[in-house]
Amino acid sequence: MTLSRSGDLFLTESTNGAVFHLRQGNSNFERLDEAGDFPSPQTPALSDDGKTLYVPDYLRGLAAIDLKSRRIAWLTPAPNVATSGIDGLYVYRKTFVAIRNGTNPPRVIRFPHDLKSQETLEANSPSLGEPTHGTLVGNRFFFITNTGWGEYDEEGRKKPGSAPVVSAVHSIRLQ
Repeated sequence: MTLSRSGDLFLTESTNGAVFHLRQGNSNFERLDEAGDFPSPQTPALSDDGKTLYVPDYLRGLAAIDLKSRRIAWLTPAPNVATSGIDGLYVYRKTFVAIRNGTNPPRVIRFPHDLKSQETLEANSPSLGEPTHGTLVGNRFFFITNTGWGEYDEEGRKKPGSAPVVSAVHSIRLQ
């Protein structure tokens, strides 16, 4: 989920594929997409001007929803930029910061809004494990490392004989 400066909430439901908006002061969610638009939407990011919601879909890549018209446009990355497997997306100045845990190895990446290039901010570090969700504070990106998703079954119980999971919060200074 992400919050706007005015207190609006934007969230995704990835099991059935849906993107929702809860306006500040309201109690009813509005669905922004149509069934089938997003097979597996993940943590969305709001543009600096609050007019566009960027939604990473684990399978399809990155989409932009115009919040006024609700028009969805799938963004086309350069051939060397992959936008699938993104679990969380964040807008930082004129770039996106993304957690890609649908890759081997998982990584934290950054790419410009035109998706012409990408930079790996972190990958292969021993404590990274499978990273997930983060937040921006000033010029630092804080995110959860070593979530241990593979150590749990479909019911959320630890698998017998699985390794201990020691998650942590890690940060990267953005420049």
